[in-house]
Amino acid sequence: MPKIKYIFRDFWWTVAKIDIQKNGYAAQIAEMYNISKQDVRKALSESMNKFRRWEISESAVWKSFSKNTKLPIHKDSSNVFNKEVDHHFSLYKSIIVFIEKLQKLWYTCVILSDENKPQSTKIKKIWRYDVFDDLILSHDIWISKYDDVKNNTTKIFRYVLQKYKLQSKDAIFIDDREDNCLLAKKVWIKTILAKKPRQTIQDIKKILHI
Repeated sequence: MPKIKYIFRDFWWTVAKIDIQKNGYAAQIAEMYNISKQDVRKALSESMNKFRRWEISESAVWKSFSKNTKLPIHKDSSNVFNKEVDHHFSLYKSIIVFIEKLQKLWYTCVILSDENKPQSTKIKKIWRYDVFDDLILSHDIWISKYDDVKNNTTKIFRYVLQKYKLQSKDAIFIDDREDNCLLAKKVWIKTILAKKPRQTIQDIKKILHI
């Protein structure tokens, strides 16, 4: 039996999906303000990074956006992050079923995500996260994968190893972004680049020999 004990996974695109082109926050804001998604991302780049860590509030994000775009804050701006979760996300049911199977085999499954606080709060109410054994969210610990990629550091992965008293060989990390996986590899954690649910499940089975 392999020594893997913990399986860490991102939330977006490994557990749930969204039509980013139509319904992601950048698309919603672009339509609301009649500007391009590229301009939205540019105006929000720094503030969204801080928002993920809950270093600034949601209202501060919109003040920064207004300052960067020279546009007044839209009356519906506060609905953007909640609307994503309310109307446009759906879970990968096959992934949820497989997670439950892994838990019966005594593997611990943990969410490791850069979700912002409004979204994660909403997800807890709608989807509850009940299937997972634990949650590590950037806004709770003030460390993010985004920061690690930007600064070429591995703080969040060292954090999880220390938190659960694990060695690298004891864990698997699953993410849909290759840059996040590359950082996990730097501390010798096994990684899976999630492209589709079926592929992700098969890759986990290969590592665990189940």
